[in-house]
Amino acid sequence: MQEKKERNNLILEMRKGGKTIPEVAAFFNVSKWTIKGIIKRQRGELQGIDWKREQIRKYFNYTCQNCRKIWKKNERRFDVHHFGKGNLNSKKYDIGKIDPELVTLLCHKCHLNLPEHIESMEKSRIGAIVKRSTAGNK
Repeated sequence: MQEKKERNNLILEMRKGGKTIPEVAAFFNVSKWTIKGIIKRQRGELQGIDWKREQIRKYFNYTCQNCRKIWKKNERRFDVHHFGKGNLNSKKYDIGKIDPELVTLLCHKCHLNLPEHIESMEKSRIGAIVKRSTAGNK
């Protein structure tokens, strides 16, 4: 862990010293994408799916689309809910084209109270009870 921290600090120092990303990547024998990711993480920038979710939160003005609650800093972030559309995997969306037919923003309470989540949690609870009861029979 400490080695990784030292490596990441060295990467930032090399960049500050004028080294290009390809030069730093060649020095550490990794891809330039690895270096870019390390730099972004060191700066505290969101990446990947977290970045996409944040763009959706901005699109909906940090407001629950069900109860209209507005997110406040230092609270749990609101959930991005994906609507299933047949064979379409709604979790793979083009962030440049946020489609309100595929995703919405919900506070945690509203998200958990959606019928599909209640059903899923009930199945999970029943499965755990069955697992415990059959484990005792062995």
